[in-house]
Amino acid sequence: MLQNSGVAEEGNGFFCDPLRVMMARLPDTQTRNDIPMSAGYLDTQAGFMLSDISVPENFYRAFAWAAGRPDRLWSYARTAMIMVKIRDDIDGRIDIQGKPWRHFGPADKARMQAGVVQAKAILQAAGGDRPFLSPWVAAHPGGSVRLGELADETLRCHAGNLHVCDASVIPEPWGLPPTLTMLTLGKYLARRLQ
Repeated sequence: MLQNSGVAEEGNGFFCDPLRVMMARLPDTQTRNDIPMSAGYLDTQAGFMLSDISVPENFYRAFAWAAGRPDRLWSYARTAMIMVKIRDDIDGRIDIQGKPWRHFGPADKARMQAGVVQAKAILQAAGGDRPFLSPWVAAHPGGSVRLGELADETLRCHAGNLHVCDASVIPEPWGLPPTLTMLTLGKYLARRLQ
C-alpha cells in the first residue's frame, strides 16, 4: 500500500523471525493437548531461542512429508517438538504487489544450525527416536517501515495523517514474539491521536 502511494523505500529489507521445528518420537509421549511455548530458552549471544511447541496435526504431517519422513505421518501423538527460532538479519524485499523475497545469509544459517544442534541433543537425551526437522517457516515479519527511517517517533509515515502501528516499525531484528511491544505501541498511538 505504501509503495503504491509513492513511498518507494518501503519494503527495502525486513526480518521474519524464521523458525524450524525439530521433532522426534518419544516412547511415552502424548502431545495432543499440550500448551505450546510453556517453557523455553533464550540464547541472546547466539541469536536463537528454543521452546516446546505443539503444531496442529495437519502441519505436523506436512512437516514430516517435507522432511522426507512418510514413516512418521501417523506418529503425531507420540512426537515431541522443539521450536528453534532465530533473530535474523534485515534483508530481502517486499515488492509492489506485497510479495516478499528473502534469502538467508551465512550468519542466519549459522544461528539456526546452532539452535538445531541443541534441540536435537535435547530430544535425543530424552530418548527421542530418529529426529527430523521441518522446513524454514516465518513467524513474525516486520521491520519494513522502520522507526527513524520511514516512520517518525509519532509512528507517522510519509504524510501527516498516515500512521503505521504494527511490527513493520520495529527498527532492528527482533527474534522474540512482538505482542507486548505491539500492544504498547497501539496504546501509545491511540493516546497521540486523541
